[in-house]
Formats: sequence, structure tokens, C-alpha cells
Amino acid sequence: MNALVNQCPKLYKIKLEKNKIESLDKLKCLAGHKITKINLEGNPLVESNKEYRKELFELIPSLVSIDGIDKNGNTVESTYYGDEEDEEGFEGGEIDDEENEEIDDGEDDEDGGEEDDEEDENKPNKKPKN
Repeated sequence: MNALVNQCPKLYKIKLEKNKIESLDKLKCLAGHKITKINLEGNPLVESNKEYRKELFELIPSLVSIDGIDKNGNTVESTYYGDEEDEEGFEGGEIDDEENEEIDDGEDDEDGGEEDDEEDENKPNKKPKN
């Protein structure tokens, strides 16, 4: 894991749920990094060490939440990992409507270029009716 965080200096959240992490020793390599959110649910560590959150907050001072819980024991908003609903602030996956606007290329439609919509009559590149 140390190689991963060294290769990814901007890494700030990591999902390690349902792995075989049994002790905090496996996470010491994260101590000098700017990790702010970590998910460890489903690991043996969670079951065997009831103080793991407190100890991990001390080990990694940059942490804001562990398993969706902050330092004060309050629930915080979840982190988007790709299998959850889109969160506020997540950038990506949206389609720019302007790119999907219909463009009148001046070509005749199947009905001979005559269109029923009055608003389309004001479009540039519209051929005049004969």
C-alpha cells in the first residue's frame, strides 16, 4: 500500500472495506499522507479493536472521517466511490445540454423543408417558403 500512496500523492480517500486488515500496523504507511477519508468496514480490525477509529485519527491527523464517522462520532456524508448515487460536488458524468442542441444545417427535411413549428421560422439558415 505504501507504493500506492507514493505513486498517488493527491490521493485523499481510500476504500479498504471487506479486506483482511487485522491491525493498524497495515495502515501506518498512510500516516504521512493527506488521506482525509477512509472506509474500513468489514475488516477484522473493526471487530477486534473497538478503539480503532480513535487510534487511526491519531495516527493519520489529516483524516476527517473513518467509515463515515468524524472525530466527534458524528455521521458525515458518504464519499462517492463509483457504486453510490452521485453526490453534490462530484464532477463528472454530466452531459452538457448545449452540445446536444439541434442544429439547423439548412438541408430540406423529408416534408420538403416545410416545418410546422412557428418558432423555427425565425431560425437562421432557414430556406424561404415558395
